[in-house]
Amino acid sequence: MYGTSGHPTQHELRTLAQPANPVCVPALNGSLAIRLPAAVVEELKLRAGDAVNIRVASADNFIVEREPTREELIARIRKMGRPLPPGFKFNREEANARQ
Repeated sequence: MYGTSGHPTQHELRTLAQPANPVCVPALNGSLAIRLPAAVVEELKLRAGDAVNIRVASADNFIVEREPTREELIARIRKMGRPLPPGFKFNREEANARQ
């Protein structure tokens, strides 16, 4: 359906995100909010509360990307095929220790 990977390319997402008519940017709790077109929400499988990254592509276009879930990130690491050393345990305190 989309691109060679089966996922929409950035160009295709920009095309989906381009509204037919300009929309007003409402204020929400002291911040600005944007409304995403239904086609973008459906393509990215977004639900209320999901995290997204929005980047400016040009003066009149932006790119919306769904933030990967924890499970998706773990799957990416496993797909790399690089096993961790035997007995490896991640220690957050050690990794973030200031020197």
